[in-house]
Amino acid sequence: MFKRLSPVAAVRHLLITALATGFLAVAVAQSPVTVTVATSAELGVLDPHKATERFTSIILTNIFDSLIARGDDLAISPNLATSWEQIAPDTWQFKLREGVTFHNGEPFNSESVKFTLERFIDPDFNSTQRTHVRTITGVDIVDEYTVNIKTNGPDALILARMSELFGVMMPPQYIAEVGDEGFAAHPIGTGPWKFVE
Repeated sequence: MFKRLSPVAAVRHLLITALATGFLAVAVAQSPVTVTVATSAELGVLDPHKATERFTSIILTNIFDSLIARGDDLAISPNLATSWEQIAPDTWQFKLREGVTFHNGEPFNSESVKFTLERFIDPDFNSTQRTHVRTITGVDIVDEYTVNIKTNGPDALILARMSELFGVMMPPQYIAEVGDEGFAAHPIGTGPWKFVE
């Protein structure tokens, strides 16, 4: 059986519902979120330059952001880099997003990109993923938020690579402080999730 409400009562009910829902949404938005995941796989090395397990890579893509993203349709789109262009057959220029910080408050900038990619290609570092960025020969800093990524020739896949785990950025000051092993034990990035333990 339905009961007909007067216009005043209907407005009152709508107002109460709207206010309650709005206040609830604000309260939920301010609450910290903890996600606990059970899995049959063990995490491997938490350094993206050393990770080899697919499960670990999936976790890392939530801790770190890449220079470029891919949408649901797999189209390349801005992420930590807001724009890019090939300025020579062997050089790609990337403009970086300003105001981004790593989870520890360290700023993301051109130094971060140079450090990350040159660490990746350093033969002494011996990255297990180095083959994916083997065409990169170095990074030149143009200004605080512009870098030129140099390759050993034309590289049609550089944008695709910078949209995957091979293009995630790392905090140079933090790694200098804690070392490679400390970083692998407690990684920090710019991604949506922060590693705790």
